[in-house]
Amino acid sequence: MIRKEDVVLRLNTLGYDADNGDSLTLELSIRGTEEYIRNYCNIHRIPHRLYNTAVDMCCGVFLKTKNSIGALEGYDVKSALVNVTEGDVSISYGKGTSKEELFNMLIDKLTDKEGLLVCCRKLSW
Repeated sequence: MIRKEDVVLRLNTLGYDADNGDSLTLELSIRGTEEYIRNYCNIHRIPHRLYNTAVDMCCGVFLKTKNSIGALEGYDVKSALVNVTEGDVSISYGKGTSKEELFNMLIDKLTDKEGLLVCCRKLSW
């Protein structure tokens, strides 16, 4: 089970300070992410090796939900996403990129994890 405290801590590293008013949205994001992973992988429990992936996905779902309802005013996406390094590839974002484009890149980075989920996927008969 994904711990709410871990999601809040990860959101803090992304530049978002969660408050008490975010509790319900956090819970729904956690439940939705857990359900998505369990259904995608055909498993009953999220394995330990996917825990950090699940926390990132929760953060992505949470931020996307807050943005879609217009409750993400004042969030500085540039502090969260300036440089992304994955393997041997490093990408820097900055000049010429709008705030909306940066936000979409961040959400994609946090939620597009099917490549990692495949390693724990089981066949369903």
